[in-house]
Amino acid sequence: MKKYGFTLAEVLITLGVIGIVASITMPALIKNYQKKVAATRVKQAYSQILQAIQLSEAENDELTLWDMSMSADRKENTELVVKKYIEPYLKSSKLCTINCGVSIGSTDIKYFLGNGTSAAFLVDYNNNDLYVMIGTNGSKGKCRLGTDCFYFSTTGAQPKRLMPYGWFEGITREDILNGYEFAVNNYRMSCKKTPHEDGKLGYRHACTVLLMFDNWEMKNDYPF
Repeated sequence: MKKYGFTLAEVLITLGVIGIVASITMPALIKNYQKKVAATRVKQAYSQILQAIQLSEAENDELTLWDMSMSADRKENTELVVKKYIEPYLKSSKLCTINCGVSIGSTDIKYFLGNGTSAAFLVDYNNNDLYVMIGTNGSKGKCRLGTDCFYFSTTGAQPKRLMPYGWFEGITREDILNGYEFAVNNYRMSCKKTPHEDGKLGYRHACTVLLMFDNWEMKNDYPF
C-alpha cells in the first residue's frame, strides 16, 4: 500500500514560499493598521474637542464672542482662555507639562485626552484664533505632521469654527494633493511626501484637510 506525504524538501520549499509572501504582505498590513488607528484616534480626539467647544458655547456664548485677549503675555493669555472656555468641558482630560508628544509652540498649553491622544492649544489674540494640534501617540513617539500629529484652527473658517488648518469652502482633493495657496496667510499648502520644488513650506500642513475630506480615512494615496 502506498503512503502519501511530503518530503522534507517539499516542506522546506513551502515554508520558504510562505516566508516570502509574509515578508511582502506584512509591511503593507502593518502600515494599513497604523493608518487606521491614527485616523480613528484623531477623529475621536477632534470630536471630543468639538464637543467641549459646543458645551462651552452653550454657557459662554458662541466662539466668535469669546474673549481671546485676556493678557498681553502670549503664554498666559493662552492658558487663561483655554482654562476658561475649554478645559472645564474637556471630559476625561489631564493637563500635561512634560513628554506630551505634541506641541504648537512655546506658548501653548497641552492635555492628555481620554483615548490615549494628546492635544496642544494655542490662542492668537491678534486674530482671535484658536489653534489645536492633536497627537495620536500620546506621550510616545515623534510628532510627524500628517502621520502622528494633525493641525486644526479657526483660521479662515466662516462662520468661525474649529476646522483642519488650511480648509476653505470649495477646496478639491486635487488642490490638497497638488498644492494650493491658502488665502488667509498666502502660504502654499498640500499633503505630499516631499517638499515643494519651489522650496516653499507647508507640504504636510494640508494632510488634516485631506483626512477630513476623505471622511476620516487614509486612502491608498495618503502620504502616511
